[in-house]
Amino acid sequence: MRCLVFALLAGCGSSPSLDLTGLEQGGGSGAGSAEVAVGYSRPATPADLPDGFPFAPPVGPDDVGGSGEAPPLLSLCDDGVPAAWEPNCDEALCERCESDGACGAGLVCRSGACLPATLPEASLTMLPERETQLFGAPSRLAGFWAGLVRDGASVRRYFDPRRETATDTKLSFDVYRQPLSATGEVLPEGSGEFVLEERWVGGYADGSLLREALSQQAMAVLTGQPVGSGEHYLVTVNGQTYGPMFIYREVDDAALEASGRSADALRFVAEGSGEIFGSGGGALVPLPQGRYAEAFVEESSSADDFAPLASLVEGAVAVDAAAQAGGSGAGACAVRRVLEVNSYLDGLAALVLLGDGGHARGNYRLSLQSRAGSVRRWEVWYDNFGLSFGCLWNELENNALCGEMDASLTAYSGMFEGEASEASYPVTQYFNLLTDVVLRDPELERAFGARICDMLDSAYWSEALPRQIAGLGALLEPAASVDPRDRLEDANGYGAEVDSLLAYHADRTRLLRSQFLCF
Repeated sequence: MRCLVFALLAGCGSSPSLDLTGLEQGGGSGAGSAEVAVGYSRPATPADLPDGFPFAPPVGPDDVGGSGEAPPLLSLCDDGVPAAWEPNCDEALCERCESDGACGAGLVCRSGACLPATLPEASLTMLPERETQLFGAPSRLAGFWAGLVRDGASVRRYFDPRRETATDTKLSFDVYRQPLSATGEVLPEGSGEFVLEERWVGGYADGSLLREALSQQAMAVLTGQPVGSGEHYLVTVNGQTYGPMFIYREVDDAALEASGRSADALRFVAEGSGEIFGSGGGALVPLPQGRYAEAFVEESSSADDFAPLASLVEGAVAVDAAAQAGGSGAGACAVRRVLEVNSYLDGLAALVLLGDGGHARGNYRLSLQSRAGSVRRWEVWYDNFGLSFGCLWNELENNALCGEMDASLTAYSGMFEGEASEASYPVTQYFNLLTDVVLRDPELERAFGARICDMLDSAYWSEALPRQIAGLGALLEPAASVDPRDRLEDANGYGAEVDSLLAYHADRTRLLRSQFLCF
């Protein structure tokens, strides 16, 4: 029997202003430190746990004078009662294979996972002077056109280099296609508005080349949200080996429709630029009139109508924030009426498992969807080329240090760090007001913690994902270990990268089991 024990919620303060300060996660140790200054309860610390956890019998602190079950909470709101999490993993991915015969055509059994027999190849043809820069002086390489042959198809694409550091020897690329004219004619090369089609990940900051690929897979399996697709390729340039890369295609209209969503529904991406985005405009706080377009991009049409987004923020999120600031135990009632609550909790819980802290202000989408004939509700999807295991946010540098992993970071990394600011623009700390409001709701917070425990216990997270890490590592190792442009120091370095990801998965699992008392 699992015992989910959460700390008691403290009062939210009596100030009538929209003040969300004091989101510290609490200090001290022992069960007596469970209360926090404001809002949501913190996960348990090791000092809160029974001796021998997680190997002790499933008995928690509440068993001292009760049944071991957390006390029930009456629903605070009429709408959006959370449901239990349901796994979303097909047999081909989650069942262990024992031999190649158990896999489909072109697949072999590697470490218990059905994976490609060989690494497919993508061949580029580019001008000789660009090739010289790519292999000899990548810091000087600018965008270029190249012919691409892959999976039997030949096209031309524009490659824009992406650099982790100024001294990179292995580049990544944003790859653009040039759309046809309205009449279907091919436009002169370089004319018209380019469309971002793919991202080619070189792996300079991730020598395993697995973290982004498997994070996308994990998000899709754990949440059922629309997530892009990708595959590893061995890339050659003018016949010369450049090395293995992960080629990722973002969610397109066909993928949205396949996931049961409408591609024509309102869709916004938190991807702004300039002062208002840099000052926290993507944190779903009320913005000055007419300035939502500086923090979000409207993807689904050319109407540039941000009134629905402003209505969500100002008519639901900010309303609940004010209610929660005015009294203890208030629910996220306005948000529940307009948000697909279960999907949102799934996404937050999956981010916690991944340890990805880069999605509070950016790298997420909001869409107003009507699914299975239901009323329209907002959904939040985490994708946008931005998922990775253990991606740390550097507030000073304002970037994600995806070359570093720390499995010991709090579950709330990237959601709440230190003291949050007032729920208004400009935001001075790294947080998202919608996340804050949802996890201040006692009922939703409890469902969030239950999801984390269920996800940790799932066949995908506990069994299939480690097999995927080891199996894909075995597929990539022959090409990755000899890649002179990667940051690996020697031929044994690639195995160490894979081992570090396996260790991160195991350490993260142990940490979350202790923080959320997943017996």
